[in-house]
Amino acid sequence: MVDQKPVENLLIRLVPAGTNKPEQTNPRAFTKADGSFSFTTFLENDGVPAGEYRVLVEQLQKVSTTGWAGPDELKNRYNHLDEPASTLTVEDGMPLDDVLIDLQLDNQPGKKEPTYGATHIGKPASKKGRRH
Repeated sequence: MVDQKPVENLLIRLVPAGTNKPEQTNPRAFTKADGSFSFTTFLENDGVPAGEYRVLVEQLQKVSTTGWAGPDELKNRYNHLDEPASTLTVEDGMPLDDVLIDLQLDNQPGKKEPTYGATHIGKPASKKGRRH
């Protein structure tokens, strides 16, 4: 939820506590039009390993049929490891279908891009080369 409304295609990443940057293998989910989401770690919708996580949220642009890239349309408000959107403790077998992430944008200034840079998920759009 953003300002109490569901938003489609928000990227939610769970970054293990104690790590210094997000990785492509961190659990992640994209929100659906109704705001729901299902986490993927290795295989689609396989869930999240037990552990302590920082929750990062970004709104990216679709750059190909399978690729997404920044800059973050939420203006980097919720994608910093030192100030995550929230934290989450996951226990073995714990269902995650009742996790609520409610972001507030009103009167919140944007932030600088995180030190690990803009997010890229999936494959970028292919570049067609020119023949000479």
